[in-house]
Amino acid sequence: MSCDDIDVTISTVGLGHSDDEAMDAMVQVANDILITQSNGGPIEVTFWVPENDVVDSAIHTIRELREAVPWVTFDGVAQEVVTIKDIAWRTGVSEQLAQSWTQRPDFPRGRWTWVRVVDWLRENRPGLVDEEIETKITWDQVIEIELALAGVVAA
Repeated sequence: MSCDDIDVTISTVGLGHSDDEAMDAMVQVANDILITQSNGGPIEVTFWVPENDVVDSAIHTIRELREAVPWVTFDGVAQEVVTIKDIAWRTGVSEQLAQSWTQRPDFPRGRWTWVRVVDWLRENRPGLVDEEIETKITWDQVIEIELALAGVVAA
């Protein structure tokens, strides 16, 4: 892993912390791998890919992981859902200002994920995006990875 690498986190189904066989097989695929679980949620697998080849490298790694541990389902790129309070706290603005952003027609609709919010901030409030809140993976890259893993060819 180099400082130019980007982390990709994938949600899983069927992976347990005591599944040593799966853990060993995944380490063979991606030497630098992190396995985590938050608040009883799904177990997530994080690996790192080169910044200049995020999508293809991530797809390749996930396909290799699927082959190495076929009893585990790799659901897709994990998304951190955020609230108005989270957005305000992370960007250092008031909740009222953060809420006003969410009312704009160009703000992401539906469930707010941090990657989508940061992409919107980059475009609309670039002065607020710094190293502390930056996500290196973009929403477009997340979508490309998800579509490829679902077998959908992007137009």
